[in-house]
Amino acid sequence: MFFSWFRISPVGPARTILVTSFMLHWAEPRALTIPECRRLMSFPDAFRIPEGLSFRAAWKLLGNAVPPLMMRAVALAAKKSLGPQKRPSRKKKKAGRRKRGARAANSSGRIDEAGMLRMIDGAKNVLLIEPPYKRKYPSLALAKIAARLKTYGAAFRYRRGVDGEPFDLACVTSLFTTDGAKTLGAVRAAEEAGGGAPVLLGGVMASLMPERFERNTGARIFVGPSEALDAEVPDLDAVSEGVEDPWDTFSYLQTSRGCPNKCDYCAVWRMEPKLWVNPRWKLQVIDDRPNICVCDSNLTGSRRGQFEEVVAFLAHSGKGVLFEEGLDCKFITEARAEVLAKLKFVRHGMRLAFDRIEEDGTFQRALGRLADAGVPKSQTMAYVLFNFNDSPQEADYRMRECVRLGIRPYPQQYQPLNKTSRKPAYVGPKWTRTLMQAFRFFWLMAGSYTKMKFEEYFTTNAEKYKATDADWAAWNVPFRPKKGARRRRTSS
Repeated sequence: MFFSWFRISPVGPARTILVTSFMLHWAEPRALTIPECRRLMSFPDAFRIPEGLSFRAAWKLLGNAVPPLMMRAVALAAKKSLGPQKRPSRKKKKAGRRKRGARAANSSGRIDEAGMLRMIDGAKNVLLIEPPYKRKYPSLALAKIAARLKTYGAAFRYRRGVDGEPFDLACVTSLFTTDGAKTLGAVRAAEEAGGGAPVLLGGVMASLMPERFERNTGARIFVGPSEALDAEVPDLDAVSEGVEDPWDTFSYLQTSRGCPNKCDYCAVWRMEPKLWVNPRWKLQVIDDRPNICVCDSNLTGSRRGQFEEVVAFLAHSGKGVLFEEGLDCKFITEARAEVLAKLKFVRHGMRLAFDRIEEDGTFQRALGRLADAGVPKSQTMAYVLFNFNDSPQEADYRMRECVRLGIRPYPQQYQPLNKTSRKPAYVGPKWTRTLMQAFRFFWLMAGSYTKMKFEEYFTTNAEKYKATDADWAAWNVPFRPKKGARRRRTSS
């Protein structure tokens, strides 16, 4: 209970926020709101109070906090008490820059999380670089670094390459290994422009192929995810350049890391070897963005209760939902299907995967449970891997099963995890290049697969694709579902 009440002044200094005191607005007959108290305590607007707290609990949280600007003043006073530092001459400055450049070159290689955070927290002027590869979503890694830099009062800017302005740290992210040349070029450009300033590299390619950058650059390389950065609330506005509608209407939610599966074709378990739940994931939702993109690698396979908590939160938010990475059909029970039916999906946001023929039956049962619970088929989509160890007829069967069950299949063409360029495209052991290209085009064109089967399409367009005997031999490798699969497919 609050023991005292007082009205703050509109012009004078405010009194200290105490756990046992209650503050009234200077002009209106009401108490201060929690956002007003947050500003009064000098917390940035990006700082969010955990949802679900009562007014008193949120007030207590702020009353026990230390204002960030006060701590900054304390730190500056401590720095001043150390006494004036002798300013180095211009000659010594140049020598220092050369030494720093040499140290940066000699200290290249992998770095742990503590070292990575020291580099970020110690920088004052940071260049955030996302290489100029194609992407539709904002870089969450750079958005989290931006949020951390803003908390510490550092200057930063986001670019798709070097901009010619000075910096004392460049943070470069990476995505697909097939864009390796663009990522390597961005790192080298930052090293050349930085005049010895360190370059920090992370992301997907850096985690999968760190040795490539160790051999060819002097960058410090951070491998895997960072729990400290994952706990930051991404500053999406800071990295919004080039993000087009509708992706600029989404909050991007990363509630957990890791996957219990160890699929040969997948990078997730290699980069995220342990299951981890982000304790601050609810803070990542931006109030004025109407949609939420859930980016967990395998939410259904996370710790017990995490899936249910996240889905209940999404349902309560009333926002549009998209499961970008897809849900694991093995874990779709009737109870889970019922809670998923409460969500408002957007952009085929109910996404699953049918990557392996071993999931035949399990996949169809999961779809049956979702349909029975009321999840609309018009908002359901399945990622279907092809060009791995599958045959063309097997991949076509998995695609056709999605169509039979009334949902949209999306072909995912396999590329080896160590492939560093997009061309020439990798061709699986049971495929041909021509067959692979025709298959992908056919299944991406919804107007085609709803009117005919792939074999009919390929026969009709054989002259266009210049089909050879080798192409037909690859297609004619027979495939039949395992015994009993038909019964499993028709059960719900």
